[in-house]
Amino acid sequence: MIKERLFILIVVLIPVLLLAGFLKPEEKNPILSSIPDYNRFWTRKVNSGFKFNGLIIGDSRTYRGVSPEALASKIEGIKFFNFAFSAGGLNEEIFDAAEKRIEQNREKKILLIGVTPWTLTPNSTGNNQLRTELARTHGEKLDRMYFSYYTRFFNPVKPSRYLTRNVKIPKELYHEDFMDNGWVASTLIPENQKKAHKSSKESFNKNLVSAELLQQLLARIRKWDESGISVFVFRPPTTIELREMEDKLSHFDEQLLIDGVNKSGGTYIKAELRKYHSYDGSHLSIESAIAFSEFLAEQINRTGF
Repeated sequence: MIKERLFILIVVLIPVLLLAGFLKPEEKNPILSSIPDYNRFWTRKVNSGFKFNGLIIGDSRTYRGVSPEALASKIEGIKFFNFAFSAGGLNEEIFDAAEKRIEQNREKKILLIGVTPWTLTPNSTGNNQLRTELARTHGEKLDRMYFSYYTRFFNPVKPSRYLTRNVKIPKELYHEDFMDNGWVASTLIPENQKKAHKSSKESFNKNLVSAELLQQLLARIRKWDESGISVFVFRPPTTIELREMEDKLSHFDEQLLIDGVNKSGGTYIKAELRKYHSYDGSHLSIESAIAFSEFLAEQINRTGF
């Protein structure tokens, strides 16, 4: 009797769910509509276990600003993966995690490091995004990587939305396209090149560039170079106004970084800011991210790594 009732319930519910899914109002907020893609992207980035002979690390300016596909299109024999994180730091925890994702048995290995003032501050060592994904249960990882991505059709919506079809459209539309290679192609409509100023100012309140973290980075570059990994360091482009403000607030000395990288066996790649466009003052537009990635590839090829 119980089995029969369950069977009837299932037979009735499935058509109702399918109908609700087809009638569901379209979500006009790109951030909300992309939540399943977001979840799958970050959990997969940390937990997939795939290895590459070209790895990219840094913070959001790097995972939004460097396209592995654009790099690989100009560098033969290297499969790139963007292993950068939101508010990501450059410290021992990230270095160890990155090493585990590099194919050590390959003859040619490249590590690209995007350095911003934030990545060398004490607050960046929290590595919250990396730790959050590592700490997820096995069930959570499976759900975020495989199931929720494909069951978005059944994501719940308030009943009133079906009746009114009233969908709020945000004043700012933030679009993100999450790529399996770790890159996030993003844009903001309308653009606002001063949008990042407030958060950047707050980031360096009692949180200055650490000489100790810089030395940890240089020591690891030396180790990687000795192990046969070609290391390239760059500073992701922003607007000139934001860069000057961050340098002053954080006490960041780019020339000190350049000299240290080159003495440690790495290669520093310096870009011309005026060639690239940012949609919020901090992160590159899709077109500029691709152009910047191609520029990095050209500079890497020149070294004959």
